[in-house]
Amino acid sequence: MQAELVVVKGNDRGAFVRLQGVTTIGRSSRADLTLDDTKASSIHAKLSPLPENGLVLLEDQGSTNGTFVNDERIESVPLRNGDLVKIGRTLLVFRDQPAQVRLEDIELIGGGSSDMIRRQKSSPDVAASSSNALRKANKRADPSLLEAMLLAAGEVEVERGVKGILGKALEAAAADRVLLFLQHPTSGGLGLAAAAVSPSAVRDAPVDPQLLRQAAGGEVATLGASLAIPVVALGRVLGILYADGSEESARDLAALVSGAQLIGLVTALDRSQQLVLATSEVVALAQENVAHQPVELSSILGRRSDSRASDRLSVAGQEVPLETALLPGLSVHADANLLARGLDRLIQYARAEAIGSLRLVGDQRGDTVRLLLRYAVRGQAPDPELLLDAGGPVADLHRSRERFDSGELTVARVAILRAGGRFTVEVQDGELVFLIELRAAGAGT
Repeated sequence: MQAELVVVKGNDRGAFVRLQGVTTIGRSSRADLTLDDTKASSIHAKLSPLPENGLVLLEDQGSTNGTFVNDERIESVPLRNGDLVKIGRTLLVFRDQPAQVRLEDIELIGGGSSDMIRRQKSSPDVAASSSNALRKANKRADPSLLEAMLLAAGEVEVERGVKGILGKALEAAAADRVLLFLQHPTSGGLGLAAAAVSPSAVRDAPVDPQLLRQAAGGEVATLGASLAIPVVALGRVLGILYADGSEESARDLAALVSGAQLIGLVTALDRSQQLVLATSEVVALAQENVAHQPVELSSILGRRSDSRASDRLSVAGQEVPLETALLPGLSVHADANLLARGLDRLIQYARAEAIGSLRLVGDQRGDTVRLLLRYAVRGQAPDPELLLDAGGPVADLHRSRERFDSGELTVARVAILRAGGRFTVEVQDGELVFLIELRAAGAGT
């Protein structure tokens, strides 16, 4: 059986399980896919193959908070490719063939992937171009569609709100698909964040990169049955709303443009809230009592909240292992809790970025113990100065605000510094390498 279930939202984002025989999901370490989710039951749900028709049956195991498939609570249901399974606060996607194009990495016409479409620098020209393009959509929109989009935008859960807007955008476009691409805050590469797809559409059909490029520059771009609309907030292009499979005469362009604007506002608000939380955590870390003492690195790694014996990810259609290699007996003089928190945040950040393998290596040079986390990224590796500002954590947060970043890497930086470490980043052979240097236990001050 080639089917798999992949976590696309939650503390375990990127984790997956291949479905070979009966497979269990839940909070317990006994589950085949263990979730770091307090809203999940110990053994929350079970998947079983149905040999007679080749399908996979999902069954709730009497969980407290229920199991949902495509927002509907279920007791048992056969899964179809692309079904979204919600368990607690965790969202998973079912794929019947792992080789298929994934939601995180859609192929473009002519080869390559979405990182090839780079973010335009925020400037008055881009903002003006975007505003002018949006003003051109002056046809009166269907009031019922706008009302439904506004109601969806008010959802407390951002994902549910965006999904509601996309559903109405699909109706307004009279299209086969409406795809939401969001730009990465640092690299500027586009990634497919969400989609609304009609039952008859080919879900993983390619998209036109030229339309994406035009929309990334602030234009509303159309070509035949396809169109792309910039998703804008505060004069900045955050992403692109792409629709295909419809005739121009059948589209309610004003409603589509309004939907793109609402998604921009919702996305910007969500990222701003994440940054506020990160800033609050940075302040708390700065005030936390620090207790430097000798501690073994292996025990610190064991304190990571998402640490498991088998820690594997699925990115861009391939398995990505987290490989840990420490010299035996490595001990450091540091605050164990702060170091564990910093490593946890750094690894979470890297999980969302890495392709190929994610490798954590530890060695010792004289009185210094070094931890290196290295991985390849999609496209060209970003300038290290874009990741860790020379001005320190405060400058990091200012830059995060400018580019609508979550600030997660800044939290990792502050936790590691407070723990007693030195934290730097560089590019080696096209890979990002985060280096943490700590004083070896027993070394002189």
